[in-house]
Amino acid sequence: MAKCLFNKDTGKVLGVHIIGIHASDLIQECANAIAAGTTVQELSMMVRGRRGRRWEVRGRKETESRG
Repeated sequence: MAKCLFNKDTGKVLGVHIIGIHASDLIQECANAIAAGTTVQELSMMVRGRRGRRWEVRGRKETESRG
């Protein structure tokens, strides 16, 4: 679930609330967008790649084996 707060006049993104799986990845992207002065329209048109489940499992196993 996500909520985006933006200036109605300028469209600039002021803040974002995200709850759920991978929220930390998504919130970082939104923080970068806010820092760059991205508008809500630009943010809605962005396409993002997401690593697949296979990578996540492999990454987790590599982390566990080091730990």
